Amino acid sequence: MTTRNWHDIIRDETGFRDFVNTHLDVLRERIRHELNWHVGSGNLEDGELSVDEVLDELYIRAWADRRRKPADMAPLAWLTGLMTRVVWDLVRQRQASRNSESLEQVIPDDSFIYDDEESFWEWYQPDDVEKLEDELAADQPSVEDVAAALEQRSLPAPARLALALHDLYALALRDVAATMRRELRETWQLVREARRTLGI
Repeated sequence: MTTRNWHDIIRDETGFRDFVNTHLDVLRERIRHELNWHVGSGNLEDGELSVDEVLDELYIRAWADRRRKPADMAPLAWLTGLMTRVVWDLVRQRQASRNSESLEQVIPDDSFIYDDEESFWEWYQPDDVEKLEDELAADQPSVEDVAAALEQRSLPAPARLALALHDLYALALRDVAATMRRELRETWQLVREARRTLGI
C-alpha cells in the first residue's frame, strides 16, 4: 500500500480495519515477539497479556491516531512502531494493577521511547540518513540470527528495541529513530551496540 492511498484508507473505518488485517500475520508475529521479551524480562507473567488483547488496542489506537502518521513513513512501519508503544502501555497497566496494593511497584521505564502523545511521532531526518543506513546494511545479520540472539541473551531495553525494530522488523533507521524519539546517529549507535553485544 503506497502512501498515496493512505488518505483514502483513513476515511472509512471498515476500510482501515481491512487494511490493518492485510498485515495481521506480520503484526501477530511481532506482537508475540514483544510479549515474549517482556515475559523473559520479568515485566509480565506468562499468559498475562495476549496477542489478541494487544491487537484490539492497536486497532483502537491506530484508528484514533491515523491522521498523525508521518507522511513518509510506510504504514506497516507506523503500525509496528505504534504496536511497540501499545505493548509498553499495556504492560505498565498490568504491572500497576498487579501491584496496586504494594508500595514497591516496579513499572518498566518506557521513557526511552516517548514522553507523551504529542511528541511520540516527532520526526528526525538528519542529512546523513543514507550513509548511516548503508553502514548498517554492510554487516546486517540475518533475521534468523537476530531472533535467535535476542532469545538467548539480554540487552538494555533501548538497544534491544532499536535492534528489533531495525533488524528484526525491517524498519528503516529513520523510522526507528522516529518511533524511539531519538536522533538518527544515536539510534544507529544503539543498533551497532546491540549487534556487538549479541555477537551478530
